[in-house]
Amino acid sequence: MSNIDGLPVVGLIDSGIDMSLNAYNGLIVKQVSIIEEPVVIDEYHGTSVASLIIYGKQNLTERLIPQAKIYSIQVYRRNNNKFSLLDLKNAIIKANRDFGVRVFNISMSSEFNKDINSDISLYAQMLDDLAFNYNLLFIIATGNSENINGDIPCIYYDPLDPNHTQDKNIGEPGDCMNGITVGSMFDKTPTLYTKKSYIDFSMEVNHAYLGQGSVNYNLHKPDVLIDGGKDSTSKNGIPVIGLDRISPLGYSCGTSLATPYITNLCARILQQHPDLFMSTLKAIIINSTEPSLLSKHKDFERLIANRNAVIKNNSYCKRHNLLDAERLCRMIEGHGIVDEPKVLYSNETSVTIVLEQEIRNKEILFIKLKLPEVLKDEHIKGKIVQIYSTLCFTTPTNRFMDPINYNRYHISYKFINTNESNDEIIRKEIEFHKEDNTDKKDKGIHIKGCLNDWSENFSFIKNKAFSNVNSIEPFLINRNDLLTTDNKIGIAFRCAHKDNIDTPINFSLCLRIELVNKKLLESGLSLYDELCAENQVILFNENIVEATATLDA
Repeated sequence: MSNIDGLPVVGLIDSGIDMSLNAYNGLIVKQVSIIEEPVVIDEYHGTSVASLIIYGKQNLTERLIPQAKIYSIQVYRRNNNKFSLLDLKNAIIKANRDFGVRVFNISMSSEFNKDINSDISLYAQMLDDLAFNYNLLFIIATGNSENINGDIPCIYYDPLDPNHTQDKNIGEPGDCMNGITVGSMFDKTPTLYTKKSYIDFSMEVNHAYLGQGSVNYNLHKPDVLIDGGKDSTSKNGIPVIGLDRISPLGYSCGTSLATPYITNLCARILQQHPDLFMSTLKAIIINSTEPSLLSKHKDFERLIANRNAVIKNNSYCKRHNLLDAERLCRMIEGHGIVDEPKVLYSNETSVTIVLEQEIRNKEILFIKLKLPEVLKDEHIKGKIVQIYSTLCFTTPTNRFMDPINYNRYHISYKFINTNESNDEIIRKEIEFHKEDNTDKKDKGIHIKGCLNDWSENFSFIKNKAFSNVNSIEPFLINRNDLLTTDNKIGIAFRCAHKDNIDTPINFSLCLRIELVNKKLLESGLSLYDELCAENQVILFNENIVEATATLDA
């Protein structure tokens, strides 16, 4: 084993770990139980999950290099699956205080499925509160469906009555807004056992469809998918250590095993840059995703057409309540499948940049990012780079448990032209925008107004359910764009709050800039080196970089 002293410590909230296995020597910093003392291991779920947190996707039959250490909190024993949320809260705070634990893996979710469009659970609310107050991140499994009968995609969604697929909804605390909720995929497709979002805007709420002012398509769970295996065979399963006492090395599957892969990625980032916002980890993970193959299934369009035919029969239905392929995919796969190399590495042709800032209600902030001069060489034609972006923040909780009022903050962003005349125009519009917000306080603050194409998909905050994750569709920049903007990319951020509170909040933006020009790719140009030279970027995880661009207030 390599030196383990400097490894980050992450929390595992599970059934405990069998520390007698050699693979865990020196890697479990502490093990506590909130059921009763002393810790007794009679269920090996936590032991197998721990192996994936510590070793990730390494070949478990070869020499292993630990990538994390674990603080174990036992919440489950055979025939004893009840625990106090208060005891768990105190155990989490103690782990953070004594060992600096900020990332916690929860691969055990409730066996009860959340009702469609139901309120936030008490379990999730507790985790959200801890995440905000202690800068924590919870990585949570969606849970697994039992007694699976059917096929993709109809198994997830009954077009005649989605209530009939209630058993496919995520369990608590997968509704945790500040966490990362993880589903499972195999062969680039969601697995049959993975669970879907409980939020469905094509369903009636209290016998009526939601108005357009309440619908937010950025609000959904799960957040991402990652490999969780198809079955428990050596061909299609996930290899784990400690599957049971008799055979330490075995194969299994489930969202329980997908979740620790994400926890492992977070630990590897924190190993090199331990002071990141937890929302930054979430933004990096989500920004790496690619869509699954679900939408290409031959029955997908038919399912959607059948569902919309049912909705249209209701005279109170509006067009925004209709289902489409993207919305249904989001309900099942979230933002998509996590690409591990894109999470961990930048290279000559693809560079990840992270921006961490603070913003207040009604405030507008700007950053400028300089692209390399070589990209606008007169011999270069057509598309130059493609930009992927994701913004995340950790939201404070409040007394409201309903999805409409649970998150009171909204932060959005927009890419802008940074030439001087545009800056002056934008600044003047901002002053008008601030006054406009005050004038319209009683009607609901207008937050789309003066600048077009912000990352949100709505205009007013009154009765709007806010998400703390949003993104802009990937877009291409060509040589003419670079000439127009003098090789600068501007990004504007703005904040709104339902109660007009001035307390600042932290947010994170993850950008991935990929070189797509064929001639530049063939030339061997290092986009990474060029961006470092232009923007004073800092290496923080082998090949992950952070931008230190100054905000122009």
